Amino acid sequence: MSYTRAQKVQIDAWEQVGNEGWNWDNLFTYYKKSEEFQVPTSEQVARGADYYIAYHGEHGPLKVGWPQAMTNSSVLPQLDETFQQLGLPYNRDCNGGSMVGLTVHPNTVDSEANLRHDAARAYYWPYQHRPNLKILSNTSANKIIWESDSRSEAVAVGVEVTGVNGVETIYASKEVILSAGSLRSPMLLELSGIGNPGILRQFDIPVQVNISTVGENLQDQTNNGFSYEGNEFWLGSPTFSALPSADDIFGENTPTIASDVNSSLAEYATRVSEYSNGAVEEANVLAAFQLQHDQIFKSQVPYAEIVLLPIGNSFSSEYWPLLPFSRGSVHINSTDGSQPPSINPNYFMFGQDLKAHADVARYIRKAFSTPPLRTIVGEELAPGRKHVPENASDSIWEGWVKSKCLSCLFYKLELENID
Repeated sequence: MSYTRAQKVQIDAWEQVGNEGWNWDNLFTYYKKSEEFQVPTSEQVARGADYYIAYHGEHGPLKVGWPQAMTNSSVLPQLDETFQQLGLPYNRDCNGGSMVGLTVHPNTVDSEANLRHDAARAYYWPYQHRPNLKILSNTSANKIIWESDSRSEAVAVGVEVTGVNGVETIYASKEVILSAGSLRSPMLLELSGIGNPGILRQFDIPVQVNISTVGENLQDQTNNGFSYEGNEFWLGSPTFSALPSADDIFGENTPTIASDVNSSLAEYATRVSEYSNGAVEEANVLAAFQLQHDQIFKSQVPYAEIVLLPIGNSFSSEYWPLLPFSRGSVHINSTDGSQPPSINPNYFMFGQDLKAHADVARYIRKAFSTPPLRTIVGEELAPGRKHVPENASDSIWEGWVKSKCLSCLFYKLELENID
């Protein structure tokens, strides 16, 4: 999988909203501490691998580098020349807090073994025999177990799980840490009595901690793609990404679009709050949206990620806008922890998010229509000019987006399963 970090200003925003010490400079230390960067070989450098060693760590558990066989060395110069004409610069290493540009990103890969370096290889297998570590496989968490005395503060003492021996309770000697991702964590919190009392009462779950926002404010990106016939045959694994800013996508129209979005933020905040039945406060959403707007249009963080994939005799491109305004929710459906939660990402809740998807698509088609990239690809297979003509209207582009887009979260999970 790709190994890329966020833009510096995006990390600094955590501290800006009140989380003291959570900034790029402090987190950068831990990025490097976790990483074992593998310096590319001369052959990999010839095919585009590039880096600044100051951005990387050398002694961490997670191996980061490039696959042994990278895409033909002729591709990167052609991509660079193409995107330079669109105003997008080449970025030697996007992992130093400045991401915008065309880059040849590293992956989480063991370059010597030519294998994906995942969480098991990095953090479990080397330490699995430690006496103070025990992993329970084929086991799922059901809920948190609370201390039963009469104190007013809820104190977690263990976790109820279902495993090979059925339902059991595991008691903690120190603390319980819940880290189950953006979809499973809210579910476990609600099953444990942490959440919106109105939702918990529907399932007769006693309220341990009243936090009405649990499960709200779910944000997910949407994925789509282009594909072309290739006029060449490409060998090796591509790691090319284009990360354009709003200025790169919209050009001289950026100030107008920024103004239009800014004038809509109050309405966006109202609709998100109403969707959550008031669980999410309008003022808080508006403050978050204002910060997001400023990062997009003032700080010019990457507006989209475009992955370029010349493989065999075809050239495809997957893409996703990075900062949608739409917000959804994830909540329990029952008291049975084996049942999946109800997930509603609210894709395209706001027309701006749909428009953003279509605008990025136009940008990608423009790139593939610009030489020298234009000279190495043939017919556009998807969406194809039959379905989306050259001068297609907004409604045609947006119709194609809605008919073909996927959840970016599940797209990435698919890639992990392929690996």
